[in-house]
Amino acid sequence: MRDWSKSQWLGAFAFAIVLVVTSPSLFAWQEVLKERTIEGVPGITETRWQLERPRGDARDRIQVHRYRGDGEARAALLYLPGMHMNGYLPGRRGDVIYVNPTEDHNLWLFLAKRGVEVFTLDYRSHFVPVEPADHAYMREWTLDRYVDDAKEALSLVRGESGRAQVFVAGFSMGVTLAYGVVNVASAEELAGLIVLDGSFKQPPGGRPFDRARATAMIQKLGRWSIDVAGGIGWDNRQQLMEAVINDPTQPRDDRPGETVGERLTRLLSRSGPGMWANAGVHSDVQMLAALLIGYDRYFPSMVGLEGRGISFLEDDPDTTIDDAFGQSDVPVIYFGATGFGSQALLSGIYSSARLGTRDVTIHVQEGWGHLEVLVANRARQEIYEPILAWLDAHAPDKKE
Repeated sequence: MRDWSKSQWLGAFAFAIVLVVTSPSLFAWQEVLKERTIEGVPGITETRWQLERPRGDARDRIQVHRYRGDGEARAALLYLPGMHMNGYLPGRRGDVIYVNPTEDHNLWLFLAKRGVEVFTLDYRSHFVPVEPADHAYMREWTLDRYVDDAKEALSLVRGESGRAQVFVAGFSMGVTLAYGVVNVASAEELAGLIVLDGSFKQPPGGRPFDRARATAMIQKLGRWSIDVAGGIGWDNRQQLMEAVINDPTQPRDDRPGETVGERLTRLLSRSGPGMWANAGVHSDVQMLAALLIGYDRYFPSMVGLEGRGISFLEDDPDTTIDDAFGQSDVPVIYFGATGFGSQALLSGIYSSARLGTRDVTIHVQEGWGHLEVLVANRARQEIYEPILAWLDAHAPDKKE
């Protein structure tokens, strides 16, 4: 073994530091898909970037998609999906196309065709294989880490769009992350917050949540991930979604007298009538299947648990992502569905009102289910168009 002098060790250490700082492959955004027109979606292009996160194996990475139209951009938006969701267009699983969405049932396309650069995030869990495995590594995928990932995505959006201030939107669990980003980012980075049926804090007086007990149970059972397939199994779930997309009226092979569309409608009602959707009333079951088929199978249990835990505390002592809550001047627009439950609706309104800003806009969708905020038959008129008008009213005048 060679003996190095102190000066040699210091020189080697300094060189290593320079290598880490300057190497483009170490925790720097990499363009993995050059801008191209999206197949089946004329007039809209997509670009993708990936970023390795600390630890740096194949699962510790995030990805951002940019969707934009042909004309000059008027604003930039970072969209944070809900639990199990990702940044790919609905009707697709990765680059496999089952059906192409339209601007009547997809907010991203609606905005992109009208001059908004839409950036959507794939969480670390998007890169987890669908095959069952030991997910103990997910214990390190915490709410703080997911918020930090989203903050990195915000930096990419600002850089690629050339805008000092950009909008942040979230749906469901993505709302919790969006509030986290607003709390840790500077006001100079943000133009506004769009909340789609989610919350950050609950009103005082609710039933307390025993986070320590819930964490202990996860540890005891080793359930570090949440499986969206539930009891029906992953393959059966995906086959059902594909069958509904192809023809919702076709009969089920294993249950005479029920169609595949009726089965999906029934599954979406298991948590309560109209909680997730009201297919045939406010939404189309094929549009719901197109949204659901692209879901990631697994989502880290700790992110969901900590998101719930932080909502019950005025200031969670175990994290800094809510330290600035109540002090923000960032404008907010909220859309909430009554079908998702009164507590969820009240928490959503409470969080928006308590953010700190006086510029708060509230929309309540009577009778809508949770998913219908995204794909209802009238989503364009009651969600997308009001968002576009609000963006125009709050968009910064110019780029950097």
